Amino acid sequence: MTEGRPRRRESLDVNPVEDGYVVYDAARDREHYLNHTAALVLEWCDGERTTAEIARQMQEAFALDDAPEDETAWCVSQLRVEGLVTDG
Repeated sequence: MTEGRPRRRESLDVNPVEDGYVVYDAARDREHYLNHTAALVLEWCDGERTTAEIARQMQEAFALDDAPEDETAWCVSQLRVEGLVTDG
C-alpha cells in the first residue's frame, strides 16, 4: 500500500447529499458522485493521514475484522486519478 499522505484539493465544491457527496471541480468542469464510503475516504484525505491510517479508520468506522487496505488504496488512487486528492 502506498504510504503517501493524500490531501483533498481545496478548490472543490463538496456538497453532502442523501447517499454521499456531489463534488464539483470547477477547474476541470467535472462533477463527481461519491457514495458514503468514498465520501468518508475523501474527508480523511487531510494530508496528515497515510492511506494505511485511513484504512484503519475505515475498519473502526464499519466495525470490520480487518482494515480494508486494498479497497482503501484503490479508492484513494481513483480519487487521485479524478484530481480530487493530491499528495499532501
